[in-house]
Order: sequence, then C-alpha cells, then structure tokens
Amino acid sequence: MSRLLPITLAAATLALVPACTTDEAVEPGDGASAPEAVSSDTNLALRAARWRADWELAGAEVLADGGFRTVTDTGYTVTIDEAWLVNYAVTLVPCEESESVALRMLGIGTAHAHHGEFDDDSQIEPVVVEGFEDPKRTAVELGGSTFPGAEYCGVHWLLARGDDDSIAPDGSSAWGRAVHLVGTWERDGEEGSIEAGTSLAQGMLRTIDQADLHGAGDGAVITIQRQLGTMFDGIEFATDNTNSVDWDVVSNLVEQAAVSIECSTVVDGAKF
Repeated sequence: MSRLLPITLAAATLALVPACTTDEAVEPGDGASAPEAVSSDTNLALRAARWRADWELAGAEVLADGGFRTVTDTGYTVTIDEAWLVNYAVTLVPCEESESVALRMLGIGTAHAHHGEFDDDSQIEPVVVEGFEDPKRTAVELGGSTFPGAEYCGVHWLLARGDDDSIAPDGSSAWGRAVHLVGTWERDGEEGSIEAGTSLAQGMLRTIDQADLHGAGDGAVITIQRQLGTMFDGIEFATDNTNSVDWDVVSNLVEQAAVSIECSTVVDGAKF
C-alpha cells in the first residue's frame, strides 16, 4: 500500500559496534556529508526482533471510569474518552542506509518518503489498531521476525491509516484513519469538544543510542514508548483549526516517542 510520510530524525554520531555493546565512534565515510541532525553513536548486529508499543504515563491522569486527562503546556485541561491509533509498520534501519535515507528525508532528493524506503528484511507491517483510552494495560505486541544478520543504526515506526479490513476497538472500521480521539478541552472557563479522525501519517526514524540498549545478544525486544502526558502540547484548541490540531497530535506522538531495546541471544530453530 502506498504511503507518503514525513520523518522525524534524532541526533548523534555514526559508529560501528557489535550487538548491545559500545566502541569508539568513527566518522562517516567519504561522499555527501550527513546533516548534523542525522547520526548515531551506536549500532546493533541483529538477526531477530520482536516489537512492542507502550505508553509513558507521566503527566497524565488515568480516570477510574475510563479515559485519561492531561494539562498541556499551554494551560488546557484535556479529557479523552475514546482513543485509538494504527501502528502500521516497524523496521530496523541498516547503518549503510541511514545516511542516504536521512538525506532524502530532509529534502535532499525527495521531500517525503514512502515507507518502502525502509525495505529491510527486518520490516514487518502488523497494522495493529491500538486502543489507548485505558493506557494502564500492558504493552501491545506488534509481532516479530528473524532475518539475515546485519548491522543496524536506526529504528523506524510508522503511524498511518488503517487498511480496509482494520477494525477499531469499538468494532467499527478503522479504514482511512490513523488516529481517533473523542474528548473535551477547557481553559479559563472556555471549553470545547475534540473529535479527531485523521488520516495523516507520520513516521519516526530514531537513531540508536547506547542509553537505549540493555542486555546483550543478536536478538532484540524493541519497545516504542509514546508520551501520553504531552501529546497535546503546543495546541491552541480555542483557535487552531481541525487540520492543525490533527497534525500537531500526530507530530507529537511521533516526535516524542522513545525507544528501548532489550537484547538477548537467538536460539536457532526457536520462534523469537
């Protein structure tokens, strides 16, 4: 399925190291230099990955009757009663591709990217519709795979609209929507409703830092952790139009996401 998406990039310096260990950084090879914002201080030698999606709850109040409440950096109290999103695809990004991919993502070559830019053997497309109006539950499993061993410097998570057979938590169709939110906002006595059903897609390209890594081995459990308490920051609900609110929500979800990688040894013949 064809998709266009902007990519968010994290910063550091390219290096080559084995598995979940570190080594001294080396400079990128000859050729077009990467922008300062595109780099990594760590890579992984992996041949298996299992993926999860989870929530950091700091700054959010999970309500006893369902839903959650946050106070934004612009002073709005936001209460959400219904919430789901579509985890469309995840993949590791090989080190030899990270510089060229990053250059393309920053507009050197193309302004937007089809997620096929990351057509690596580690890529899976689970298209998991995830309800998060009750975010206290355990992490959502997105699936996993084994693949030929390679060195990886980045992690990509794609938030995108559901397919024609995608089903929302309430049983309705999730086709054509990437994020669904129903709730209210209030500030200084003024209030309004939130009804978001956007098809906007955005992808996270996060470089791997040593601080993201735990354990050792050639397989990894990779957790994409979104930030519940700050997903509405920067939004002026009283004046922003619906498209602007939708864009800011999707952007916050992607840009604020963190990555945690737990490495272990792959047992040949066993499902990872």
